[in-house]
Amino acid sequence: MTMTEQTAIRLSEELIERIDRFRKDKEKENPGLEISRSEAIRMLLTKELDFQEKGYVLEVIGTEKVLEDLQRRVDELNRTPESPNEPVIVPPNLKKQQ
Repeated sequence: MTMTEQTAIRLSEELIERIDRFRKDKEKENPGLEISRSEAIRMLLTKELDFQEKGYVLEVIGTEKVLEDLQRRVDELNRTPESPNEPVIVPPNLKKQQ
């Protein structure tokens, strides 16, 4: 087993509740697995550090931005179809108003 160093930190009640929710969700996804709060914190820290080290940026975007991006992609596909026989499927809520 790897040697570990104990580190104490102060967390708000809200953050502790969020960590506990994460822990319980993981336990539901994996019946029979029991995850301590410390293990949940290690999992969350490791995951975020992996993202940071790989240069990933997590961004929260609203529904409007997602729909704009989808509409732009649909427009691109309609202008330059990949093959003449390949139809472009457009979700009903993204069809342009005529």
